[in-house]
Amino acid sequence: VSVSPRRDGPLIWFHAADIAECSVALPVLFRCLLEYNDKVGVLLTTSSPRAYALLKDSLPQRVTVQLVPLENLLCIGLFLRTWRPQAGIIMNSPLHPALVTAASDHGVRLALLNASMTGEEVIRWHSYVAYRRLLTRLLSRFDLIVPMSDLDFGHFCLFGAEMRQMPGWCGDLKHASALGAGMWYLSKPAPG
Repeated sequence: VSVSPRRDGPLIWFHAADIAECSVALPVLFRCLLEYNDKVGVLLTTSSPRAYALLKDSLPQRVTVQLVPLENLLCIGLFLRTWRPQAGIIMNSPLHPALVTAASDHGVRLALLNASMTGEEVIRWHSYVAYRRLLTRLLSRFDLIVPMSDLDFGHFCLFGAEMRQMPGWCGDLKHASALGAGMWYLSKPAPG
């Protein structure tokens, strides 16, 4: 589950499946480091051994990089009990059924950032009732969904995402670092 010990204090967890998703997550991750005091740690998980190798020793000390546990409830349960994140930020795709469900069941507040679905994915997920129901259940687990585009906004609404989950704006986070603080203040939760 872990080769690194968990730091004391609150923990924000990012999951980015591959190098491309990690590159999109990094501006948001760095913004979290700037916004929160040194007691708040950050965990970045990835499915990509290459991304893990590139990032594990290159990020600030408050950031721990781990490979994501297998998509198995026992492994994920152990991972969540070990790391105890307060918030989980999943990049791009909600299609991690065991991870999303278990995290939500453990009380982790979940956000889906840079959320996107291709037209082919929409057709595939919409073609089977069981797939539609699964995706609807997964989307209901997220407290916040930030679609990449207006088209993606429509795709997520088609599968049951509610207006309360989507703040009414879209944005491709590949450009977040260029946007500066404005993007962050739109998404930063109110204190309390």
